[in-house]
Amino acid sequence: MIIDNDFYFVLNKKTPELGAWFTSKNLVIDLYHYLSILGLNPKITLDNKYYNSSAKKELIRHRIRIWRKNDIKTWFEEIGTNNPKIYKRYLKFIGPSPGGVET
Repeated sequence: MIIDNDFYFVLNKKTPELGAWFTSKNLVIDLYHYLSILGLNPKITLDNKYYNSSAKKELIRHRIRIWRKNDIKTWFEEIGTNNPKIYKRYLKFIGPSPGGVET
């Protein structure tokens, strides 16, 4: 699963963000296309320049992100993850299920 290695999931001021940076523009465009087919509303940033201090040079990267709460829930229901850190953050995001038991 691509999410297990490359994606991040964070809660910034209770706003969720699921995203990833890639060097491949085509990969980001393909992910955008397929996630849109699933009914998600991803956002992409292409050709973002940044200085990589390890490589000591300017590089270009591309990002895909999902912010809408329902899109993130759909992602985890349809695609899922095997990454325990990401899944734990997701459980914190969705909160306790009805009856007080977390799913």
